[in-house]
Amino acid sequence: IVDEDFQPHYVSGGALPLLEADIAKTQTGAVHMENTLLRSTPIHAGRVVWQDDITVQNTLRQQLQDTREQMSEENTLLQAEVELTEHKARVDEQNRLYDRIAQEVAPQLIRAEEMMQRVSAEPEKARGLMAKICVLGCYIKRRGNLLLLGEDSSMIPAKELEYCIRESLENLRLGQVFTSFNCNCEGKLPLEHIVAVYDFYETMVERLLDDITAMICLLYTSPSP
Repeated sequence: IVDEDFQPHYVSGGALPLLEADIAKTQTGAVHMENTLLRSTPIHAGRVVWQDDITVQNTLRQQLQDTREQMSEENTLLQAEVELTEHKARVDEQNRLYDRIAQEVAPQLIRAEEMMQRVSAEPEKARGLMAKICVLGCYIKRRGNLLLLGEDSSMIPAKELEYCIRESLENLRLGQVFTSFNCNCEGKLPLEHIVAVYDFYETMVERLLDDITAMICLLYTSPSP
């Protein structure tokens, strides 16, 4: 028990030493002092001051804090593991697609490589060979693009077939081949139908690649209802 000047008059045997300044602070609320809370209430000519032991609460609070930090670290590790797994899945999927594309255009890749070797060995034929390589390269690029589009949906715009053949004809012109293209491609078609038509077109072009001088192509699609 302290007087109005916060001077102690009666002190219990187990009370901890207190500063007058700390006691004064209890006028506005509890004062936190490590493992105790210092409180007081006014009485006639002074105040009754006491200390609440909060050791258990502090221990629990520290345990909770340690647990929170541990969980945060584990969550960070789990997030990193998820991101790594997702990245690996994307890489695996890309590799699968690249392998599939490389497998389906393997004949054109081999033929293009053979022509590249001939460019060095037969410089006088370089222009014509490069034009043919461009035609093969166009097919490789467009065929791969069709496969990528087909990953999202089995139905793709018929315009994609038009783009494939139009670009192929543009590359044929590099080899002094006269070309004419008339088309009307609307709506969507099954991927396998577009691939079948494009592969048929490419087969004909490659068979005639050494002798072709002109190509007229008419392309009209009838999209599925």
